[in-house]
Amino acid sequence: MSNNNKFSVFFSKHASAPPSTPAIVISPVNEGWNDFSYNFRALITVFSATTEDQVYETSAFVVPLSEWKAERRLGNWISSLKLIGDPSNGVREASAPTSSSPNFLTLLGSESSYRQLSEAFPDPTERNEVLLAIMDITLLQE
Repeated sequence: MSNNNKFSVFFSKHASAPPSTPAIVISPVNEGWNDFSYNFRALITVFSATTEDQVYETSAFVVPLSEWKAERRLGNWISSLKLIGDPSNGVREASAPTSSSPNFLTLLGSESSYRQLSEAFPDPTERNEVLLAIMDITLLQE
């Protein structure tokens, strides 16, 4: 996430509330799923700054990127991230990615997910902030 984005991105093995808002929590789902040993299925939850409530939730594919090795499972990658705050909540944070050097990429689960995002965030600037924070491939440029 770029430093001027208002949404913080957190990762958790189990969907949980973020330590601060506005925030986005990314959690693996169907960890038992084995698609030729790959599993990038995720649940993305966006929390509002004003109410601290969940305002948008969708399925997605989140692919971890690493210069050391290719990670085959999102849950394993999340387990390798640094824990922040209370260890019992399992919330983790990746080093801050940038659009020129992301450490993960995201694609929402369906076309309707993008429509629902537009309904939840009618302001295009705020909607783009969400997509950029999660490193959605539809907005990343070379």
